[in-house]
Amino acid sequence: MYAVAVYSFVDRKYVLSKATVTDPCPSLLQPVEDTCNTSSVGYINTCDFENLPFDMLSDALGQQISAPNRILCTNNTYAAVAVGFPELDHTASELYVWPRQERYRGGSGTPIILRDCGQVVRPVSSIEVPTEVISSEKRHPALSGYLEITDLINHKLRYLPVPQ
Repeated sequence: MYAVAVYSFVDRKYVLSKATVTDPCPSLLQPVEDTCNTSSVGYINTCDFENLPFDMLSDALGQQISAPNRILCTNNTYAAVAVGFPELDHTASELYVWPRQERYRGGSGTPIILRDCGQVVRPVSSIEVPTEVISSEKRHPALSGYLEITDLINHKLRYLPVPQ
């Protein structure tokens, strides 16, 4: 079942979905209850089109779980995993977030999701690398930037220097 979020002028959210799997196009409009504050998540830059394998999902979330899921990348997070999305229509999806510190939000590069190893890679400038990781004295002018590697499986964040 394919669904699209639709916003009305009265600040209510709706989902447009197919009434049956065989319908040629979505024709059923249903109201959606917003039970969480998603403003801290930010704007979605990238969304994977396949599930993270269930064993990797369990490792990433620290619990045994087998459910449809998608890795999301937003401007305010290192990564996020939507569990129950998109296949489970009538159940609440859960959003697990690895938030960025507020001063490092934004990000200049487009993230790339490496589903087979459970990582998100994003090019970042030297300014976007936290000073706790690389002090200002160690920043080299011969570097064009860094690759920010978010490892969801091993719960690590790494910065790989990229020479000019």
